[in-house]
Amino acid sequence: MRGHGQRRTGDAHVVLHGDLDLGGCERWTAVLRDAVARLEDDEDLVVDARDVPFADCAGVRLLEDVASRAPRRVVLREPSAALTRVLSLADATCAPEVEGERDGGPGRGPGLRAVRAVCARLAADDEELGDRAPRRAVVRLSAADVAHPGTPGRVRVALVEQGLSPDRLELLVPAPLVGGAGSGAAGVERLRDLGCRVRAEDGSPLP
Repeated sequence: MRGHGQRRTGDAHVVLHGDLDLGGCERWTAVLRDAVARLEDDEDLVVDARDVPFADCAGVRLLEDVASRAPRRVVLREPSAALTRVLSLADATCAPEVEGERDGGPGRGPGLRAVRAVCARLAADDEELGDRAPRRAVVRLSAADVAHPGTPGRVRVALVEQGLSPDRLELLVPAPLVGGAGSGAAGVERLRDLGCRVRAEDGSPLP
């Protein structure tokens, strides 16, 4: 097994090889969770996934679990065609990112950083102010954040960490995504399904 958590340029790295099915995931779960547990708050976990000839829903669940535990992001480096296909077919709510999406991508963009900060502030206000605490906070998300399938999972984790219900967040999304088609419009629906209040940043109504 070549899994390891060696450090390079400030991030941790794990090299996967072999199938990511039920049997393969039994081997890799401990390796990936250990790598995440060793991360500093400002580090990503980079997973080299080019040598994964087969993956199924068990592999998706493992990667989703690891991504939800990471303090920042889990980034896939050169995922194999098999892994890319199963990730695209799965409805993963907290999927890792692909390396090409890293700069300014979800998880590091100001919108999702603000979600975590706002949730922490709401929880602190609840404790300090009680019934006088703000009922809801507003966060603006970028089009990239809205379109990424991992965003609802990251929002959900931020809420759960602070013991907040989804309706405590009001998410502002770019108006062109509202009522449109494609990954952006699908992202809006995923956020609404999460239970957050979602509205267009220009005030236009949602369909």
